[in-house]
Amino acid sequence: MQVVVHAVDDHGNDIADYFIEFSDGSGGEDRRAAEFFHTEVLESVRLNGENPAYRCFFVDRTDLRTRYYPMIDDAAGRHLLMTISAVPPGGNVAYFGGKTHSAEAVVSVHRESGRDKRWFRRNQTHYVEIVIPRVPRDEVFRLRGDDEEFRGT
Repeated sequence: MQVVVHAVDDHGNDIADYFIEFSDGSGGEDRRAAEFFHTEVLESVRLNGENPAYRCFFVDRTDLRTRYYPMIDDAAGRHLLMTISAVPPGGNVAYFGGKTHSAEAVVSVHRESGRDKRWFRRNQTHYVEIVIPRVPRDEVFRLRGDDEEFRGT
């Protein structure tokens, strides 16, 4: 499978500094499945030379189905999650409405069973546009009470 990702903010500006990670979502100490995905299932990642907001991921579907999913003990929870984290464009802007300097979003993109719950399909190129909302922090604008102009007089 080929997955082309384009990251933009909700104003249509490209986001060049972001990171996408794939995992099984177990959240425990056992990271074998996630590590295996990134070293064996994910064949390569290519940044667009003209615009790094575009990335192309090449995923080996055979390894996903026959080697990655069997590593996950919980048969009902065999799915693939995609996580994005992005660095905000400035000190007074946060993504996803967060108060920290980086934020994350997680979405399920593939399941071992249940064809209707899969975004990624075999032998297809997928175009994913990720729109990340940006929110100004409270520190963007400040009013000082010692200035007559701001008191309305």
